[in-house]
Amino acid sequence: MHKKRTKIWTRTLASCLLMTSAFTYGNAIQATNVTEQLASDAPLSLLVDSGGPHLNDVQSAVYGTLPPIISNVTAVTYSVYGTEEPRIRMGFGQGMAIDDRGALWVWGSVQSQGGNSYQTPKLIAGMDHDVVDAFIGTHNVVLKNDGTVWTWGDNRFGQLGDGTTVSRETAEQVPTLSDITAISAGESYILALKKDGTVWAWGSNEFGELGVGATTQQTVPMQVQGLNDVMSVSAAGWHNLALTKDGTVWAWGANGQGQLGDGTSSSRNIPFQIDGIHGVKAVSAGYDHSLALLNDGTVWAWGHNEYGELGDKTNKGHAAPVQVAGLAQVASISAGEWYSMALKEDGTVWAWGSNSYGQLGNGTPGHQNSPVQVPGIAASQISAGFYASGALGTNGGYYTWGSNIFGQLGNQEENLQLYPQGINGLNSKASREN
Repeated sequence: MHKKRTKIWTRTLASCLLMTSAFTYGNAIQATNVTEQLASDAPLSLLVDSGGPHLNDVQSAVYGTLPPIISNVTAVTYSVYGTEEPRIRMGFGQGMAIDDRGALWVWGSVQSQGGNSYQTPKLIAGMDHDVVDAFIGTHNVVLKNDGTVWTWGDNRFGQLGDGTTVSRETAEQVPTLSDITAISAGESYILALKKDGTVWAWGSNEFGELGVGATTQQTVPMQVQGLNDVMSVSAAGWHNLALTKDGTVWAWGANGQGQLGDGTSSSRNIPFQIDGIHGVKAVSAGYDHSLALLNDGTVWAWGHNEYGELGDKTNKGHAAPVQVAGLAQVASISAGEWYSMALKEDGTVWAWGSNSYGQLGNGTPGHQNSPVQVPGIAASQISAGFYASGALGTNGGYYTWGSNIFGQLGNQEENLQLYPQGINGLNSKASREN
């Protein structure tokens, strides 16, 4: 058990869903009613919960009754436009995958009338092709391959972008948005990157996470100020990172742990360029720390570091970028809740930070303040979640490890896994249920 139990359950309000993304245009898919069935099972709301009734019981015991809000924390690396490829993303109580035809699969804790948990992947009906990107939580957002964005679910902060604060269970297109190439969702807000390199945001704005120069929530998309030529975005909790074509990194939003990288702990409601870091090709925002991958293959980190998630062989937080120790020839990165992952060019996977549930995949539960190799896997993609990790193998298989209390490993078991294990019945090549 984590040494700060109450801190764990506070953070369960922020389920981390992380991934490497690639985007494309093509034919639109039809709007779907999210109360349709998951494959042939009973009707569901398709709102992925960070723990279902079990989590609510724990929250109530510690804090009293809390609203079941979770977040979709993302890590979008260097985007290759015009390419649609399989992907994996891990959350707190669930995982999701998109196969090579654009079909969306989910497993683990799924909220519905009373709650359901799926220990094996289920295909979301109506989303069996052409899904480019998706974030499934209490508020849900899907990017279609025609560049449109669709939302449904919780809307108390205007995060559905329809001009209201009325929640709904039917997916509808976000008005006024088109030519979108990437999406990213935070605690209760959404970011969208347009083909012209501008960024748009809507929803909660308590810490300036919308980047519009104010802290008032917005129920329709607003252009983030001062950003142009953006090639990727990453939102986590209430802070954001943007990578521009010139290799610079911009940040805004919450900064209580120095996760914005400006040397302070003051929030920002307008994006600013992070000093001292250039030649960046990928960024990834964790809940309260941040990662950047440079063109030279090194990784830099800043923010919270209590469990060694910055990888600099210390447990001291840094409000400015520091180099992760011992990493070179890195191809992609993913920041999770209190831990981090890196994929090297040779296909090896490395991880560091919190390891209370085996999420580092190195066979032991001890925290690590410098990178350790995850044995037994050659990967093409990685995803650091809350307390569970995932990877897409070079063989086309999906792999998970770490906590499995809600079935988020997708392997029909409840025990945690200290090493990568394959998900039976799910393959990146046009997966089908048996």
